[in-house]
Amino acid sequence: MANDSSAPYQLVPTNSYNTELLQDTQSSFQPPNDDARLDRIQFGNQQHIPPAAPSQQNHTTVESDPIPSNTEPNPPKTKKIARRTKVTASRAAAPARVEKQIDRGKKPRRSFDLDERAATACTRELGSCARCKMQKSRCVRNPLNPDGPCMRCLSDSAIINIPCLRKKIPDARFTPAKDCPEPYWTTRWATMDVKEIDVWASSEVRTLVLTQDIGSAKDVLTVRMIVPLPGDSLTRTWMSKSTGERFHHQTAPWAIMNMTRTAHEPSVNIDNYIEDFINHFVNPNDKLLVDTYLMAFRLSTSSKVEEERVLLRNVLRLWVAARRGTKPQRVIGEEKLGMLPQTLDRNRYDYGEVPVPPVISAQLSLLREALIIRPWTQEVRSQLEALVAKKKPESWLTVYLVMFILLHNCSLLTAYFMKKAKNLRLHDKYHAIAILEELHFSVSILLTYYHYVNKGALCFATGHASSRDIQRLKLDDDQLSFLIFSAKEVKRLEPSMKKAREESLFHHEYYFISQLYDLNWVLPEHTVASVQ
Repeated sequence: MANDSSAPYQLVPTNSYNTELLQDTQSSFQPPNDDARLDRIQFGNQQHIPPAAPSQQNHTTVESDPIPSNTEPNPPKTKKIARRTKVTASRAAAPARVEKQIDRGKKPRRSFDLDERAATACTRELGSCARCKMQKSRCVRNPLNPDGPCMRCLSDSAIINIPCLRKKIPDARFTPAKDCPEPYWTTRWATMDVKEIDVWASSEVRTLVLTQDIGSAKDVLTVRMIVPLPGDSLTRTWMSKSTGERFHHQTAPWAIMNMTRTAHEPSVNIDNYIEDFINHFVNPNDKLLVDTYLMAFRLSTSSKVEEERVLLRNVLRLWVAARRGTKPQRVIGEEKLGMLPQTLDRNRYDYGEVPVPPVISAQLSLLREALIIRPWTQEVRSQLEALVAKKKPESWLTVYLVMFILLHNCSLLTAYFMKKAKNLRLHDKYHAIAILEELHFSVSILLTYYHYVNKGALCFATGHASSRDIQRLKLDDDQLSFLIFSAKEVKRLEPSMKKAREESLFHHEYYFISQLYDLNWVLPEHTVASVQ
């Protein structure tokens, strides 16, 4: 398939092969003569070392163990003993390193000199860039510009146009970092450690049902009345969008009775209602988004490769957990804990509904962060890094789907913080600038490794696939149809993608996703702080 370098957005790059260089190399190769033969000849995992010349041989002989007679009924096993005690003249003269090599059956590594040791120590201390890490080589910094690109990225061999970014996939963040639950709800928890409440106002236990109005997903909680402490909020407070007036709605002093046991309920909901969350948060009129999420959802249960199946499932779990933190809950069912519906603000989303007590909201935030988001973030990081490091063509589709979901997740979080800035009537366009800059930089880390794996070549670029592409990626008919359709959609959406990037619309759904298809991708010039 011919490369079309003029097209700025392409779907799936693959590796390219320089066959002419291979033919020239083969034609210029000359076999060595007998006089230039190697001194060591490899046989499987052992090496045979020819004896030295007679004048150079060590005439010291070592008596070997006697060979057992064939008439003995059970001759002893002498293989391991012989390897330790039998010493031939040529082996006695061999260096210790060669003898160690013969025992282990592998080539020893050459000792580093002082300069190499210093460079290796510097790489371990300061980190390796993406290119050097993927090539498993020493990342040597430029002595004239230590903070700039490394020597390998500056060399002529650096064909792939990716930034010299000294970060790893485990350095990326996928959700906003939290040190403690929201302090305006309660100050009972200074960290994200799960600590149970041990002082209660009553022994009465009730069942409270909460919903976010996302399909049939709901949380069933066992709650108990608490003794309010300083820092516990007993009211829901907000500012009117239209007038700026501050409202206060009274709630009840209740909390979750057993947080550790309750933590299993949200995780079950996440597994059971992934498709409901996709239908709720993904625009149903956007076929590229819908088809990509549904393909990831299907492969999370049907992929033949277990590590890819688990990775997709964990990414979707993490995506759902992030969405749950951006949409408020309300009380449903008969049990209302004596609270009244909110009737103060007609323009508020929960008008006529019963709000959740703030302490319960803080507990759910803690459980979501400590027992769901953090463990699954760690799993996704390690699993994605391992899959990318393998550089297997048949795993490309899984890597693409994971990157797509994580980048779209960042767009949704950015849109959430823009909406929050409006609700708080801030002068800035976005709320929590530092958090967003960390999330956006994490996207750059993911894109750096993604474009390195793709190598900048073309595949499915014009909406059709070659037989080589299908064979390399090991696609079935459903996956092939999905990629062909996606290529056409990317081409159709190219104007809106280009506009989102040129105008730095970080909250646009395709601002980050469009960078997957840019073969000339570079780090963005503008950040969320520069557009305030």
